[in-house]
Amino acid sequence: MKSAFLALTFVGSVLVAQSVGSRQLGSLDSAQGLYEAIIPPGFCVLSGRDPREAQVLDHQTRSTEDASLRLLSYFIDCDQLSQLRAGIVELDRFGYLVTPVEPGGLSAISTARYVDLMAAHITNKKTVSLEEGLKRLEKGAKDVEVGVLRRDHDVIYEGRLSRQSLGMGQSGNDIAIALNGYTKLGAIPVVITIVLPYQDRASLDKLLEAQHQRLSAIAQTN
Repeated sequence: MKSAFLALTFVGSVLVAQSVGSRQLGSLDSAQGLYEAIIPPGFCVLSGRDPREAQVLDHQTRSTEDASLRLLSYFIDCDQLSQLRAGIVELDRFGYLVTPVEPGGLSAISTARYVDLMAAHITNKKTVSLEEGLKRLEKGAKDVEVGVLRRDHDVIYEGRLSRQSLGMGQSGNDIAIALNGYTKLGAIPVVITIVLPYQDRASLDKLLEAQHQRLSAIAQTN
């Protein structure tokens, strides 16, 4: 499976660094419906009932725990799900939802404050524009941080471009983009990561707008 952990280390370092204390969130499992509601259409949640699904989930869960995060949901392109069950694991459209194991002060702050914290961290990183990132990949870079791609009062998105390490993905595109969307579901601070082949800026903006609409709708009901 390509690019599975493009964003995981970054996500873990940000959320753990911003967590203070050891306040618990309560039952995260009770919000499972909310988790699934922000997954883009065309993606299916892995249940773990199939042995190959279980293997992917186990690997992702252990990697997430190593970053002091809890895996809330893992999802892949629905068409590729059948391929996974058939033993084909070179997938290039998937994502996951995580939250800090110890959220600390993040559980008490507002969504807007959470977005501010993430924005400050992203600003301190060495990032370039999306266009410059694509140029750097053409010149041989393997992955490039492209910084903030969209920001609203209740969510912020940043991205990373990467060359597919094993050649072109199933889409015929050898450039992947990992999107990290930071928001809160009630008191739960989360990051939703979506990894997929990069097509063009228009397609990316369309995805970000659709995701924003989903997250905003959920925020209004909590």
